Amino acid sequence: LFGFDVFNEPFPGSAGGKAFRRLVGGIVSTVLGNKRVNKPELIKELLDSDRRGDLINVLNDPEVYHSIISKAAPIIKEFDTQYYYPFFRKVASAIRAVTKRGIIMMENCYYSNLGIPCSTPRLIYRDGSAEPNLVFSPHGYDLMVDTPAYNDASNERVDFIFDEHERTQDRLDVPVVVGEWGGFYSDEGSNYSHLIHLLHKFDRNVWSQTYWCYIDGIEDSDIFSYLSRPYPRAIAGHIVSFETNWDQRRFTLHFTADAASVKKNEIYMPEKPVEITGCSKHSVKELPDGGYLVTCSAEIGENRIEIKY
Repeated sequence: LFGFDVFNEPFPGSAGGKAFRRLVGGIVSTVLGNKRVNKPELIKELLDSDRRGDLINVLNDPEVYHSIISKAAPIIKEFDTQYYYPFFRKVASAIRAVTKRGIIMMENCYYSNLGIPCSTPRLIYRDGSAEPNLVFSPHGYDLMVDTPAYNDASNERVDFIFDEHERTQDRLDVPVVVGEWGGFYSDEGSNYSHLIHLLHKFDRNVWSQTYWCYIDGIEDSDIFSYLSRPYPRAIAGHIVSFETNWDQRRFTLHFTADAASVKKNEIYMPEKPVEITGCSKHSVKELPDGGYLVTCSAEIGENRIEIKY
């Protein structure tokens, strides 16, 4: 048992309808009030399904996007603090009455998937003790997800969403496992640059993540070639950053080691390494279910390991 995901994408019930209407109203008023928008041209775009993406691109501006979602923020804050959090604490308390094992996963409200701030407090039980094994598990998609326009998903908009999730992480002071992201269901027309952009962002934040969704045959798709990538499995110290360069077939890991090289540092590689630099000793082991496990030594202090494959 890894842990307990208490509530998937908590939805604020009837208040959700009010939030949705405020978001739609915000989009209309913001777009119509934007001086850069040519009004006659806007009408043509609305009537032309092939050009509606041009209208949505107005929302790439972070200030414009924030002005829209902020209109629903008070509704979501009330839900998070007055309804979701008491329920979440009650369920977590019941879990801990049975077992102290496992991680408690806290998701954000459904509307926070769009970047509306999550206001759920840190999990504090009635006796005043804080949950020691709490993880924030946010979800996030560009607002064009599940539409034909998703192939033109905006990196700027998802940056806004996950930057807000990072602020929630800082407030809660807990690790992050991104519970849902992606939403590409086939290779046809998939925006790989958007997928790669998100993976880089998660890696820079040193976040774990689970992709939505795994469908039949995905292991044979181009999408899977990006999802199945190198990652640090166990590091004797603190990870500063890691990154995969698919074009150069290179994985780079920066970390600070707080123990001598007798400690093992383990890196998963989907393909066999051809060159390893940055550590005095290393070994490569083929795994029975596919991929390779690289074990590297480290020195106390700064370390930079580079693996080509």
